[in-house]
Amino acid sequence: MRSTLAEPVPVSRVFDVIRTEAALKLAVAPESHVRDALPRFKEFLPWANRRLREWHEEGAGGRELCTACSGALDLFLASVLAGIPLGNGSPARLPRLAVVAHGGYGREELSPCSDVDLLFLHDGTLKKGVRDHPWVQCVAGEGLLWDLGLESNPLCFSIDEAIRHANQDMVSKTAFLETRLLAGDRGLFSEFSKVLADKCVHGHENEYIEMRLQDQIDRRSKFGNSACMVEPNLKNGCGGLRDYQNLLWMARFRYGARSLEALESQKHITAEEREALHAAHDFLLRVRNELHFRYAKRIDVLHKSFQPSVATGLGYSSRSPSGRLEEFMGDLYAHMRNVYLTTKTVERRLALLPQPKRLPTFKQFLQQRKERAQYPVDGFKFIDGEVYPEHEQVIQADPRRLMRLFLHAQSRQVVLHPHTVQLVKQSLGLVDREFLKDEHVRTTFLEILGYRGQVGRVLHEMHEAGLLGRYLPEFGRLTCKVQHEFFHQYAVDEHTLVCLEKLDELWNDQQCSDQRYLEVFRGLDAPHVLSLALLLHDAGKAEKGERHEISGVKIAARVARRLQLDPAAEENLLFLVEHHLLMAQVSQKRDLDDPAEIQEFAQRVGSMDQLRMLLLLTRSDSLGTNNQMWNGFKDSLIWTLYTRAAELLLEQTHRISTQQVLEQHLSQEVRRLGRGVVEAEDVDAHFQGMPSRYFRVFEAPTILGDIRMVREFKESRLREGSGNSKPVVRWHDDVDRGFTEARICTWDRAGLFSRLTGSLSASGLSILGAQVFTRNDGIAIDTFYVQESGKNPYASPARRSGFEENLEKLFAGRLDLDAEVRQAIRAEAVPAWIEVRELAVEVKLDNRASSKRTAIEVIAPDRSGLLYVISKTLAKLQLDLQLAKICTENGAVTDVFYAVEGVGEHAGLPVTGESRVQQICRTLQSEIEAWFERGKQPF
Repeated sequence: MRSTLAEPVPVSRVFDVIRTEAALKLAVAPESHVRDALPRFKEFLPWANRRLREWHEEGAGGRELCTACSGALDLFLASVLAGIPLGNGSPARLPRLAVVAHGGYGREELSPCSDVDLLFLHDGTLKKGVRDHPWVQCVAGEGLLWDLGLESNPLCFSIDEAIRHANQDMVSKTAFLETRLLAGDRGLFSEFSKVLADKCVHGHENEYIEMRLQDQIDRRSKFGNSACMVEPNLKNGCGGLRDYQNLLWMARFRYGARSLEALESQKHITAEEREALHAAHDFLLRVRNELHFRYAKRIDVLHKSFQPSVATGLGYSSRSPSGRLEEFMGDLYAHMRNVYLTTKTVERRLALLPQPKRLPTFKQFLQQRKERAQYPVDGFKFIDGEVYPEHEQVIQADPRRLMRLFLHAQSRQVVLHPHTVQLVKQSLGLVDREFLKDEHVRTTFLEILGYRGQVGRVLHEMHEAGLLGRYLPEFGRLTCKVQHEFFHQYAVDEHTLVCLEKLDELWNDQQCSDQRYLEVFRGLDAPHVLSLALLLHDAGKAEKGERHEISGVKIAARVARRLQLDPAAEENLLFLVEHHLLMAQVSQKRDLDDPAEIQEFAQRVGSMDQLRMLLLLTRSDSLGTNNQMWNGFKDSLIWTLYTRAAELLLEQTHRISTQQVLEQHLSQEVRRLGRGVVEAEDVDAHFQGMPSRYFRVFEAPTILGDIRMVREFKESRLREGSGNSKPVVRWHDDVDRGFTEARICTWDRAGLFSRLTGSLSASGLSILGAQVFTRNDGIAIDTFYVQESGKNPYASPARRSGFEENLEKLFAGRLDLDAEVRQAIRAEAVPAWIEVRELAVEVKLDNRASSKRTAIEVIAPDRSGLLYVISKTLAKLQLDLQLAKICTENGAVTDVFYAVEGVGEHAGLPVTGESRVQQICRTLQSEIEAWFERGKQPF
């Protein structure tokens, strides 16, 4: 007696041919056994595979062909089971049994060589270890399917066993969600489906989604966190089939949506996103089908050696092999990128992702803390680590916000909400000629490039939103561009952005085991040039003919002109792009013990600025090419070349430096802007009196303003007498960036920096950063970037006047600054998200960062008055502060103070001697920690 079989559904014209052939090849005479027709059965699947391949070669869609593969297998299995007699007894004596397809076979997504997932579902009366049902006996016990050429190891579960298995294993649960009845007891299968929903889905939604999200994170990390890998994994890679499937699985658990159409009808995705996902899914399946047909085995990784033949097999017809390969891989990258970006966006849009956690380490302070903003800035709101527009027209109202948005996200270390990303995409039409030439947009973009530690992440987000390629078409042409070199891991655009992320990682890992590169990075005065060089170092790969570094330097020259880089920056950029392979080549192929080789390399490099940036670019490029491209041996070679070339360059003081070129350019620009406003002798005195670093920090309009401040300060001194001259203070609200700039001009004196920071803190202002410079005539110009605590990001008129009054009283000897600072701190409520001990205080001294000064680095939680504590302690230690680099980010400070001994026989020299170093470290650390513990100043 035979059981009723489930009827497979035909899906195409070719399936009618397969069905007809199945009726002939798979027929079994009544009361006969399928083994009696074994030769005919063994011929069917290879025959069907040939018919399906012909159909594939005619252009069948990927999804359509997979459905046909599943249908052909349905016919085969139905005939096999129909050919197994169930015995002469009553069927009621047999255990109730259903043969179920699950997993990829269950959802009819079977490629020619995919695994065949089968489940024998019984009613619980099938004895364990006893094959007392003919189907189970023949298929599982006697290996009938293997004899017929079908590799499959069916599962055998009762409903209760299947449910327990599903709740213990996420993969099994997911596979059982996608089941079809192939043959057997329909009622049993319906019961299983109902119990599965009741016991594995309902009440398990959050648990399942959490596991799926972790799977997404782990899997994407394992496969490169990029959809544009040189050898993509079509199933498990980013933007692969698993990303697509995971989205549907999680959406089913969260919203009951079983298809993209259901997600669209529920307004969770747009029609365009649905169409893009469908197209990508179909293309990925078509590529996998070609792989299976061509190599006759289950393959998910598109190895580089497979790619030319797969491209040809899929009908790419460019005359050159490289052209066919680039067209095919470009299409594949575009589809995988669409899947990756869309699924990531939809995951967040569905609120599937948990909110970022606030963790207490320093690195996480800088990278992961997400403050809930209490005020809007520049038309955007910052809530729980995401940026939202205040209204839909915020970018239309001021197109320059399109670029500023990413600066806000960068400086606050937050991400764009999916709605904001969509708004950016809809606003890309605003990137016209006027936008590309806009001075404000240009300076904003350069500021983004100069923000150490956050460039790669933000440019990645900008690229995913479509803005980066629009604003910088030289980079846009690299999107999904194939890398022909075997050692590359990513497509060109992705490689470029990964290089920038590797540079970010160096900055963010302040505790890295090798501090040498970090110190070099800290010493750069123009990090935006290095970032731009990395962004353009492979731009020449979009061109044909010349070597990419030669065509790349021409591209970089156009970009430099459009971005109006100063002569020194342009010189460095062009050098880095043209010679980005130089250091790796020389270090790995030349004799580094030959002085002539080092001399030649140093001459080609030309300056320490270029050498430092080339070192960091080389390291980032190697790390961004392939995980295995950087090792200890290569590191030692490159560092040896760097140190030996540096020795030569530091001796070459006679050549005209790029610094001189920069200062000459700035001087001319200041004179042009200040014609009729400032005297030529004032300009000369300023340029002769300021240290070189000042001119690498500020542009001509700011320098002109400083010269006018100095003139005002001097005139005040003449009017009021040398002992009564008031500091000149200038305030500027930077509304685009959400802070106030305070510039103070006064005489330099012992403890000046400490007095200024204390006065700002006593006035209720929080210091975000500072620039400290002193002219050779003793006039100091100190710049502080401040905010007022509370809802107002800018310094109010009351705070400003309070600071100026405090400063006047302080210099007149009528103010107890210690008491004022203590009072201000006691009045300030510590934000709820701050805990005193969440970040350890660290103090480090380093004489390698500068040959003439000692670098004192302080890492600590941010508090009002902290700079006052540090600078006052340095003064008490009789150290002369010459340079301060203040960095405050998301509740943490990393301040670096360059100082020399202030008194005694070592006055003017760096700090030396272990006991002196330990004294400074211990004193600073104990003063800061004691202040944190007591909640007041330690003096």
